[in-house]
Amino acid sequence: MSFIIEQQSLSIRDIQLAIEVYRPKSPVHTVIALHGWLDNAASFTLIAPHLANANIQVIAVDLAGQGLSDMRPLQASYHLWDDAVDVLAIANHLRLDSFSLMGHSRGAMIATMLSVSLADSGRIQALINLDGLLPLPIDIKDDPEQFKRFVHGFQSRKASRQFNTREEAILVRAKAANMLPSAVEYLARRGLIENEDGFSWRIDERLKVASAMKQTAAHNQQWLLQLRQHVQQQSLRCRIIMAEQGLAQMPELVSCAQAYPEFDWQYFAGGHHQHMQQQADSIAQSCLQLLTF
Repeated sequence: MSFIIEQQSLSIRDIQLAIEVYRPKSPVHTVIALHGWLDNAASFTLIAPHLANANIQVIAVDLAGQGLSDMRPLQASYHLWDDAVDVLAIANHLRLDSFSLMGHSRGAMIATMLSVSLADSGRIQALINLDGLLPLPIDIKDDPEQFKRFVHGFQSRKASRQFNTREEAILVRAKAANMLPSAVEYLARRGLIENEDGFSWRIDERLKVASAMKQTAAHNQQWLLQLRQHVQQQSLRCRIIMAEQGLAQMPELVSCAQAYPEFDWQYFAGGHHQHMQQQADSIAQSCLQLLTF
């Protein structure tokens, strides 16, 4: 193994954010990796070593309210733009002049929006998305109902579910997310805690509340047009790696792949968490192809 794994906690915007760093002896590039909804930095346990062995440093982030990172203050909410600002703050804190972003699912949404926002600066070299791109849009007429769901959800949120055993917590999560228990085991190392009532996942329950606002199809189109412009101008490399039994089946993403072939779409068999299961080696090799500068 030509790299070491370091655990760090960074003071970012008044909270502590945990990162897991795969640091090669002579890194030639850095990738900031952003996990999906309710996951944590261990989402990249199988992919990161491949990149680190190729002298690419991987900084896997526990986004706020998940894994070993702090929860946001009680007066705060969990919006994509809050996480995007956190990620940029991490890059600034670590003095990264240039880096790439890799995101899975919700992390892919954050990575896409941050990449588009920073592409003109030259800091973002590549965008790699794993079964995700942008938030699924809503019709503008549904905006009041969306906000209503947020308000009521915020008031009625429940305490974290307790499990009698560690094994029970892992099996329930595996079934709910259609994952192998072995993949959930990686997440459990950072996200499962034992208390006097048993075991629970270290997740801020506010993350389960409906978003206060969602983008419309018109909003998404503007993001996609700008992303295409940066790709065509070669100011940003982009690859979208989709799961054939995951989000690739959604009509919105089927249409997007047809409309924006410039994003270098690739498809692998498997479900939404394919990068944590048997397809991980092949996906890592695809990532390396794009990251060979």
